[in-house]
Amino acid sequence: MVKRHKGEPKKQTQVYLVFCEGQTERKYLGFCLDKKKYSVRIEKYSNAEQLVNAAVKRMDSHGREWKAAYCVFDHDSHSNTKEQLQSVNKIIKDSNGSLIRVFSSPCFEVALWFSASTTTKKFISCNKLVEPLSKQIEIPYSKSDMANGKLAKYFDFNQMCKNSKLCYEKLGVNDNNWLDDNLDSYSEIFKLS
Repeated sequence: MVKRHKGEPKKQTQVYLVFCEGQTERKYLGFCLDKKKYSVRIEKYSNAEQLVNAAVKRMDSHGREWKAAYCVFDHDSHSNTKEQLQSVNKIIKDSNGSLIRVFSSPCFEVALWFSASTTTKKFISCNKLVEPLSKQIEIPYSKSDMANGKLAKYFDFNQMCKNSKLCYEKLGVNDNNWLDDNLDSYSEIFKLS
């Protein structure tokens, strides 16, 4: 190990903030992300707009402490209209990389789906994912058990990131079509890897 000379500034590890819209996301990401690299915010945000505004405020007041803020949100909330999501995306794009969008369509459970699948598929709602997720982990899946941390160990984060990126690229998702209802379900969870 190389010693620091007296007067040399201590090298700081830059940490990423992770703002999550839902309880499921917070519990799962809190379980699987490296605590030395990521700080998962536990506050409750009822929509993506509140989440991104909180991330902007935090980065404005304490930005030097953090490398960037990941904003993890989805489309399953009734309070996330397309207009709100487009507005939030503009704020993220205008942040010059200090905010990073991690979007799942229609819901975060799509990210969990990718822990064992490389198949793109259209899920109209979160409820349509319960049965496939239950088969995948071979026990009943429920949002409440996931939120309580009981199921997180059944979903391989590294495989999820690899598979979701593969499908994201296969679908050709970009800033122009990310809210297109004709796209198969996808997740940007790989941005956290």
